[in-house]
Amino acid sequence: MKKLFLVGGGTGGHCIPINVVHSQSPKNFQCYILTDHRGKKYFSNIDSDNVIIVRNLISSQSRVANIINAPFLFIQSILYNILIKPDVTIGFGGFFTIPVLFASLLMRKKI
Repeated sequence: MKKLFLVGGGTGGHCIPINVVHSQSPKNFQCYILTDHRGKKYFSNIDSDNVIIVRNLISSQSRVANIINAPFLFIQSILYNILIKPDVTIGFGGFFTIPVLFASLLMRKKI
């Protein structure tokens, strides 16, 4: 079974498309959703074992906070790539996706 990371920030504009892709994904794909604490509310219909809440050091969404959070998100993303070993990572937008996609690229995963 192939593993798929669906990554998006915590707003409806990023999370609702993730829900659609998740619901339409082929049965031979195990989908994992990576989002921040704001996105958790959009995935109540999905098994909580498949929704990964990636933590921020600073909960603010300012540019400075995003720059400070980026290395922390990157390290977490590397760990999730090692633990889950996804075959493909798909980003749905938001600053949150940049460190995650970069980590997947570094780990030589398809993005």
